[in-house]
Amino acid sequence: MRSRSRCRASLKSRSKKGVSCCNLHLGGEVGCPAPPTKTIPVKVTLQYWCPAQQRFASWVFVLVVLLAGGGCSVSLSLLIPHALQHMRLLQRIAKLAQKTQMISTKVDSAVRVGVRVERLRLRELIREVGAFSADASAILKDYAASLDLLDRRVSLAKELDEAAEVLHSLGGKSADAPPTVLKNVRKQLDRATEVLKRPMPADPDLQEAQKLIQDAKDRLRNTASEDKQLASDLAARVVELINDYDQNGSVGKIKKCQALREQLKELFVPIESGEYKTELNIRPRHYHWLSSVIERLDILSNYIRVWDYRRLEDQASVEEECEKALLPCLRLRTWNDLCRARRLVKEFEQDILPDTVETELSKKAISVHSVPIEPLPNQPVQLEVCFNQHCLDECAAHEDFTCVWDFGAIGKEEGWKIWHYFRNNKETRFSVSFRDERNGTTVRESEGGKETTYSPSSPIQLREKSEKAWSGQRKLEWIQFFVAFGVALLGLIAGARAKLMELDVFTGLVGVFLIGFGADTVKNIVTKQSQGTA
Repeated sequence: MRSRSRCRASLKSRSKKGVSCCNLHLGGEVGCPAPPTKTIPVKVTLQYWCPAQQRFASWVFVLVVLLAGGGCSVSLSLLIPHALQHMRLLQRIAKLAQKTQMISTKVDSAVRVGVRVERLRLRELIREVGAFSADASAILKDYAASLDLLDRRVSLAKELDEAAEVLHSLGGKSADAPPTVLKNVRKQLDRATEVLKRPMPADPDLQEAQKLIQDAKDRLRNTASEDKQLASDLAARVVELINDYDQNGSVGKIKKCQALREQLKELFVPIESGEYKTELNIRPRHYHWLSSVIERLDILSNYIRVWDYRRLEDQASVEEECEKALLPCLRLRTWNDLCRARRLVKEFEQDILPDTVETELSKKAISVHSVPIEPLPNQPVQLEVCFNQHCLDECAAHEDFTCVWDFGAIGKEEGWKIWHYFRNNKETRFSVSFRDERNGTTVRESEGGKETTYSPSSPIQLREKSEKAWSGQRKLEWIQFFVAFGVALLGLIAGARAKLMELDVFTGLVGVFLIGFGADTVKNIVTKQSQGTA
């Protein structure tokens, strides 16, 4: 009780009414029946400190309690909601990281790197949002909308991956996988890939990609079902090939055509019979066989034309080198063999054989180019292996080899031109090796020698990020908030001290706390952005 009274008296003076009794005492031995007495009313003030110290203590107590009330108001109205928004968004980003890891290398590296870099960018931006910023709620809502788009983008990349897996499996089938259908599906998936490769695709872009992927998946699921448009296209192509391979046609009149026609008699059945010139005679059971025959005849016609344009002295060597690999591919019905046949014809046309490419790789006559040369951390980088002989960069023969990029603990990537990103300079060291797809072996420096592995002599150096203007803005937000908050509390302190002086000390302190917590001035500080933009 004594300490409580002392606390009360420290904040304000305690006054109490009473009476003072005065008695007159006379000296000597003279007797007096009763001494005179007088009662006087008095008012007593209790103080433990001097008035200056007491006023200072009361101001300090009031300011502390007001700060506590205002701080609680700000926490409930600003800090805690923003912290919860941060947590929810960062949890969504963590889930997106798991989804992006499920996308396989069948999806173009530009798509995979694009979604991962965008995820890292949004995570960094969300972490940069200041808790004391009145704009934080609106900013985080914008980032949540961006996360929605990124989530859709990742889901589409996963669907693209699934469609590519189905296409890859159908590529090795010799039935129920018409090459014409697979070629059209491949074009659709390539267009969807181009849309998803855009740096920041908008909602219409994602809708376009979704439609392309869905159409491709639907077509892959129904390769053996009736398709009048496909039957019409096949019939039209049969008519064109009949005209080309006729004795007076652009291909049929070439001497080489007659020789190959004898070796590939089964390919010319649709042309000789003439049965499939009308779509009414083409049934679903004919789709794969007829489509495969048409594609193979188309490849054969390209080969015959290229052969006819070559010099006479080159034709003999071509028959030995090219036809030895080409004719077995043309006897098979799978999509993969057709792709191989097209590549062989292209190599013949360019007059660059895979052995030339292999020789250059074994000598390490290559270099690695990066764009940009000095990227920022977490910035998409395009990496490309280029030959010292630039004519080999675009030749078809180099497609017989796969470039394997080894980034150490980060993982591996395949492709002559890929996209990647580096988080720090420790990750910028990598090496490349090469696999010969003709036999599945790795390219070696010499016959029986060690594997050809190339590492850039000078690794990529990341540029340091300049100091963000956002950090300066963060400081200004803090200063702006605390100045405005402090001025608002100073405006309340006089009224709060008066409230404290009127009531009991503990009741008064509770009242002061509630003044700070519920004052409109403090709430206006919390919601100043909405008022400022009104």
